[in-house]
Amino acid sequence: FLLSIIGLIMSKIAAVKLPSKIKTIPYAAFYNNKLTEVVIPSGVETIKTQAFSQNKISKLSLPSSVKTIEREAFRYNELVEGVNKLVPNYATTIGKYAFNNNKIPADQAFVYKKNSNGAIDYSTIVGYTGNLDEFSNKTFTIPGSKNGVNLTTIGERAFSEMDILKGYSIVIPDSVTNIGQLAFISVGISSVKLSSNLKTIPYATFYNNNLTEVIVPSSVTSIGGQAFSGNPKLIKIVNKTGKSFDWKTILGGAETATFETGI
Repeated sequence: FLLSIIGLIMSKIAAVKLPSKIKTIPYAAFYNNKLTEVVIPSGVETIKTQAFSQNKISKLSLPSSVKTIEREAFRYNELVEGVNKLVPNYATTIGKYAFNNNKIPADQAFVYKKNSNGAIDYSTIVGYTGNLDEFSNKTFTIPGSKNGVNLTTIGERAFSEMDILKGYSIVIPDSVTNIGQLAFISVGISSVKLSSNLKTIPYATFYNNNLTEVIVPSSVTSIGGQAFSGNPKLIKIVNKTGKSFDWKTILGGAETATFETGI
């Protein structure tokens, strides 16, 4: 069966019925076809990279058995529902760009944490699946609230390696107190406005970007190793905390930036 699926790559099929006993949908199995509706049968656990990328899928049914959706699995389609509605299993691992470049509305593009009971925790953002259409000014503003709940946490690796943000500025709302480690690693952002209530900047949060200046708000109590390492254009750090930090570790051994204190 595996070979027969692989044979469907770029064959321009418009419909498919998957067998009920399949566990894994292979890499690029239905890449670049004309599918408009897909029903994944119960029992499927893994959907591999680019499995349904570049189709015309507007309707998608996913079972709770799915444990892993790899990167770009449904990229470049016509889906109109956000991940929080499409993916029923709260524990499903979703790869980078798995649902990007669809027709998901801006108000559903940010992905929020889903609890074990299926309820959505709007206090925590874990990803983004939009096209950046709502950020035409190249300022990626993370929403401060959703459905009346303030955003307090940006999850670990939430935007990691999301290089569609290269050259963008990031605005983190003042409601955010926690950012997970590696949250913005290797994104390519040119600037970031940190929350005025942020407590910790953890390990490698902004590693490998194009930051030129960083203003550390007075609320910050700790900064992890390599938090701002790999930013070759970083020339100015304004430390508003009044605290001393191990900048050599924070910058990955390079101390080329100038330091200022401020209120």
